[in-house]
Amino acid sequence: MDEYRILALDGGGVRGAYTSKLIERLNDATGFLEHVDLVAGTSTGGIIALALAAGKTPNEITTLYRDNAHAIFSTPLWREVQSGIIVSKYPADGLRKALTATFGPLKLQDLKEHTVLVPAFDLDSEATDEPRSWKMKFFHNLPNEDSDGQEVAVEVGLRTAAAPIYFPTSGNYIDGGVAANNPAMAALALAINPDTTKGAGKSLFQVRMLSIGTGRNCKWVVGDHDWGVVEWGKKLIDILIEGTMGVASYQCKAILGPHFERLDPVLPEEVNLDDAGCVEKLVEWATKEKLDETIRWIRSDFLGPEVAASSIPGKAAPA
Repeated sequence: MDEYRILALDGGGVRGAYTSKLIERLNDATGFLEHVDLVAGTSTGGIIALALAAGKTPNEITTLYRDNAHAIFSTPLWREVQSGIIVSKYPADGLRKALTATFGPLKLQDLKEHTVLVPAFDLDSEATDEPRSWKMKFFHNLPNEDSDGQEVAVEVGLRTAAAPIYFPTSGNYIDGGVAANNPAMAALALAINPDTTKGAGKSLFQVRMLSIGTGRNCKWVVGDHDWGVVEWGKKLIDILIEGTMGVASYQCKAILGPHFERLDPVLPEEVNLDDAGCVEKLVEWATKEKLDETIRWIRSDFLGPEVAASSIPGKAAPA
C-alpha cells in the first residue's frame, strides 16, 4: 500500500520566511519534497503551498519574502492615521503584486507539482439551497467534482492571507487562519475522505504528515480581567490566528501517532506577523535551528528507509 505524504504549513505572515528556510534545509538533507503528495497551507503557509505546487524551490520562496515583505507590509502616508482602526493596516496592492509576479495567470489546475489545500473563510455563502451564512472554504485542486481547479492562484493566495485588521477582505473572504491556521486536520480530512468526488479516498494507514509552523511566539496574559471589546481587541485576533495551532496538532497526533511530526520551534524573540524588518533574522534563526530529530523522522517514517536511501541529494539509488 503506497504512502500518502502530506506537508501542512501554518499561517504567520512574514514568519513564512522562517518556514521556507526550514523546508529548504529539510529538503537539502532528505529530498522529501519530491515525494510529497499534498501540500496544505493557510495564509502565508497557503502562499508557500501554492508556490511549491507551482514548482518554485524553497530558496525561491525565501527570496520572495526577502524581496517583497516591506512592500507587502507598507501603507501610504494618507492612510497611516486610520490604519488598523478605521481601515485595515495595509492595502492589498503589495501582496497582489508579489503574488502576480510569482504565479501570473496560473489556475489551481495548472499547479502540477503537488496537490494543494488552501483554507479561507467565506463571509457570505450566498446559498439558496441551504441557510445563508459565513463558512470555511477549502480550496483544492484534486481532479474531482469538488475541485477548485478553475480558481486563479493569485486570488486564492489573497483570500487565504486576508487577515482581519491587517488586510482588506478579498472576494468577500478573510484569512483561513481565523478557524484553521494550522491546516493539518483539514488536510487529513481531505486525504481520507472516502467519497472520491470530494476527497482523495486514501486509507488512514497510508497517511504520513509533516506539520511545520512559522516559529512560536511565547505569549500569555497574567491574571483575571474584566475587559470589553477595546481591551480584548487585537488580543482576540492573535488568539484566533496564533493560539489555535495546537488543536489540529493534538488531533492529528492522536489519530496518526508516530506517522505525524510537528516542527514549530520557539523563536529567540517575538516577531509579529507584519514585522517586515525581521525577515533576515528569521532566515538566520531557521538556518541555525537544530533539525536532526525531524530529519531522522522524515527518513525513517515519512519516506521510509528504501525511499530515503534513493532520495538523499547527490546520491544514486541503490542497485
